[in-house]
Amino acid sequence: MDNDTQEYPLSRTLLDYVMLWCKGACMGIADLVPGVSGGTMALILGIYAELLASVRTLTRRSFWRRLRRMQWRSAAQELNGVFLLVLGVGILSSVLLLSRRIEHWLEFYPLHIWSFFFGLILASVVLVGGNVEGWNWGLASTSVLAAGLTYWLVGQVPIALPATWWFLFLSGALAICAMILPGISGAYVLILLGQYHTILTALNERDVAVLGLFILGASCGILTFARVLSWWFERYPSATLALLTGFMLGSLRRIWPWQVHETILRPQGETATVFRNVWPPLELDGGFNPEWTTALALALAGLLLVVLLSLLARRQAHVQAAS
Repeated sequence: MDNDTQEYPLSRTLLDYVMLWCKGACMGIADLVPGVSGGTMALILGIYAELLASVRTLTRRSFWRRLRRMQWRSAAQELNGVFLLVLGVGILSSVLLLSRRIEHWLEFYPLHIWSFFFGLILASVVLVGGNVEGWNWGLASTSVLAAGLTYWLVGQVPIALPATWWFLFLSGALAICAMILPGISGAYVLILLGQYHTILTALNERDVAVLGLFILGASCGILTFARVLSWWFERYPSATLALLTGFMLGSLRRIWPWQVHETILRPQGETATVFRNVWPPLELDGGFNPEWTTALALALAGLLLVVLLSLLARRQAHVQAAS
C-alpha cells in the first residue's frame, strides 16, 4: 500500500490558505464542545477526505524513507505538509484562545450552545446522507445501527479513573479517533473517560506534562485510525458515508437543547453527573415559552451556516479543479 499515491490540489492561493485556517478554527471550536465532532466540521467544509489521506501518509514507508534521506521538500509534498500545518494552526489557535470561553458559555448559556449545534448537526445529517449514492436496505441498516450505537454511547454514565500516565495516553488515542469521526465527539469521549476537565484544566494552566502524554496518545491513535478509515473511504464510499450519517444522527441525543443534569451514586460510593433530555412546555406563565423562539432561531442559524459552508466548499473545489 506504500506505492499508492494521493492527489492533492496542485496549488492554493493566499485566500485559500486563509480559508483553510478558518476551517481549522471551526474544527477546533467543534472539538471543544462535548457532543460535537471536529470530523463533522471537516466533512461539512469539504476537507475530510484530504485530511484522512494526508494523515495516512505518516504511515507510509516511502515518506519516512525520504525523511531519512533528508529529502525534506519531497517528504513535505507527499505529506501535504502545508495543508496539515495551516489546518493544525487553525485548530490549535481556537483551542488555546477559546477553551475558557467555551467552558463559560456551556455553564451559563447551555440552551444557546446546544440549539445552535443541534441545527448544525441536523443539517449535516441531511447533507451527508444526500451524498450517499444508491441508498438500499444494506446502507440503511448500516446507518441505523451506527445511529443506535452512538445514541447508546452518549447516554452512558462517565467512569471514574485516575489521571495516570497510561490512562492519559489511552484517553488521547481514543479521543482523537472520535474527533475525526463525524458524529462522535472527542470531547464527550473524554467526559465518559472522566478526563474532560483534566485536559481542559491542563490547557488553561498550560500543564505541559499532562498535555504531552495526551498528545502522544493522540498521535499514535490518529496514525492507526486514519489509515483504516481512509482505506474504507476509498473502497466503500457509500457505506462509509452511510455509517457517518448514522453516527451524526445518533449524536443528536447529546446536544438536545433542553437537558437536566443529575448526580448519581455509583455502587462503589463515588458520584457521577449524568444528563437527561426533557421536553419543555410550549407555554410559560400564560404565554408562549420564549425558550422555543430562542432555540428555533439558533438551530436555524446553525442549519443555514451548514448550507453556506457547503456551498463555499463546493465553489472552492470547482475553482481548484478548474485551475
